[in-house]
Amino acid sequence: MLTEVYNGSHRHEWEGKKGGYEWWYVDARTADGNIGLNVTVHETDPFGLDKGPYVSMSVLEAGRDPMYVKMPLEKGAIQTGGEHLVVGGGELIRETEDGLFIGLAFSPEMTVNLRMERLSPQYVHGDGVVYSDPQSGRKAFWIVRVPHGKFSGELKLNGRPVPIQGTAYFDHNWGDCPIQDGLDGWIWGRFGNGEMAVVMISALGVMGGTIQRSIMVADGQVKEIESDLSPLLATLLAGGLNEQRDALVKVDGRVLKFGVGPRQAMRSRLDENAGAFRFDYCRWVTEASLDGNPPIPGVVEFTGIKR
Repeated sequence: MLTEVYNGSHRHEWEGKKGGYEWWYVDARTADGNIGLNVTVHETDPFGLDKGPYVSMSVLEAGRDPMYVKMPLEKGAIQTGGEHLVVGGGELIRETEDGLFIGLAFSPEMTVNLRMERLSPQYVHGDGVVYSDPQSGRKAFWIVRVPHGKFSGELKLNGRPVPIQGTAYFDHNWGDCPIQDGLDGWIWGRFGNGEMAVVMISALGVMGGTIQRSIMVADGQVKEIESDLSPLLATLLAGGLNEQRDALVKVDGRVLKFGVGPRQAMRSRLDENAGAFRFDYCRWVTEASLDGNPPIPGVVEFTGIKR
């Protein structure tokens, strides 16, 4: 049974068990709001169906089409155990107590080099379990290694060098009870600037009930807060992913306003067939206002399972 919380790979714990999955997720937004960047390191695909390790990158630059690239990793390239994420012996990705280094070349024309600096401690709710199956004891874990960080570096997009700097986020998902077994859908959002960040999750369980996790980071401190993305989750689960959707979310007694729609899609996979189920997946670059204050760059991600 999976019980330990650390940021190295758990492959040696879940490999060979039903439903084992694992990935690490880095989200970055430039300070000017022009670029949204995501790098995901996979031991498996998000559903634990494809067990081959790989790394992917999504980019959405204002006024341009979204880009998506991926490359396989050798089995064992992601270091097992240990407190930190290390990929390729630290040459590709290396986590330290202070932050994260990423140096990836998907091709000579598509590269990313950035350094993330931690601005807050990690966030772990309780024992890190997001949801579990009471009958089998299988569990899904989620820890946020860097709820609020800043980054700088350079992208090369189709051979064009682009300097980047802004705010960043880094989390880790793993377990032996994957999304499609425990949830009908979930929505995640992260908004941040140089001073603060808000991270929210709402998930709808297969047997009913909603899972909520929300934090606010300010002055280097992380605190759990009340918020609720479930109305937007219900709207997206009902369809209409090709339409503009606006949301008003109460966040720690304040109002966060943002929208998601096709023009903001960094990555979109609609009505895809995964064998035993179908799914919708969207990741949007967006901006939010908090009580009408200047826009805060952010990212919203949605997954819906169709059985």
